[in-house]
Amino acid sequence: MRRINIIGLIILIIAALLALYSFIKFKSTSDNEAPVITGADEQLEVSVEDDESIFLEGVSATDDKDGDVTDTMVVEKLSDFNEDYERIVTLAAFDSSGGVSTAKRKIKYTDYRQPHFSIKEPLIFTASTTDFLENIEADDCLDGDITSNISFSSKYEVTTDVAGDYDMELQVVNSAGDVAYLPVTITISNDDVVPLIYLEDYVVYVSKNGEIDYEDLITSVSYSGMDYDVSESGVGDYNIGYSEFTIDDSEVNLSKVGNYVAIYKLSIDNSKKGIARLNVVVED
Repeated sequence: MRRINIIGLIILIIAALLALYSFIKFKSTSDNEAPVITGADEQLEVSVEDDESIFLEGVSATDDKDGDVTDTMVVEKLSDFNEDYERIVTLAAFDSSGGVSTAKRKIKYTDYRQPHFSIKEPLIFTASTTDFLENIEADDCLDGDITSNISFSSKYEVTTDVAGDYDMELQVVNSAGDVAYLPVTITISNDDVVPLIYLEDYVVYVSKNGEIDYEDLITSVSYSGMDYDVSESGVGDYNIGYSEFTIDDSEVNLSKVGNYVAIYKLSIDNSKKGIARLNVVVED
């Protein structure tokens, strides 16, 4: 019996030693440390044209077991703009044991601009019109065409069965969470016997202290079922000279960033004056 107890004790000791050896070996070969990412603390300036891979520029990752794992790095997430128009990109690196580490980096665009609107037709509508966005588009330097994101803000509303001018505000948002606004005037009119002034676009964007050729924006006029060309001389049938238009840009300040309106007016054969509003956006 005593011999059996000794043998059992020896087996127990051997099992304990084997377990201790396995534990030590596991600790020495296992990877409990995630990769270390360096270089992400430096803000990166990029162009809106750059691919997301540039966010990894100057950043590296090393692992205590695998060594250099920079080639495993990916862009995990890109935030919306903060109040300083910076974005935070989250980078991730992996090791062969499945360890993951992340780091955040500030991104600043050198050539970003807010989304731009384009209005291709006069914002003059008949009573009971419901689709006021039909001829309004928007483009963005990050996303391209974002027309589908356009809406009216809730600040104003239109009484569609009552003629008059209504102040409204367009808004559009891009994938970076930046919202651009444009105040506009919508006209509900029951009078179709006034000249309709067509412009190349009813929104123009200009840099601060820039210039606008108001006459060059006029493309044509429609009145009483007839279409009129517009030229410098105004000579010929169905041709109107620029001098026939009254253009009031007194409220436009090209030296100050902001939204302004220039007013075009035209009367044909003593008709009521047709009015077109050009929305002028002065940018930095």
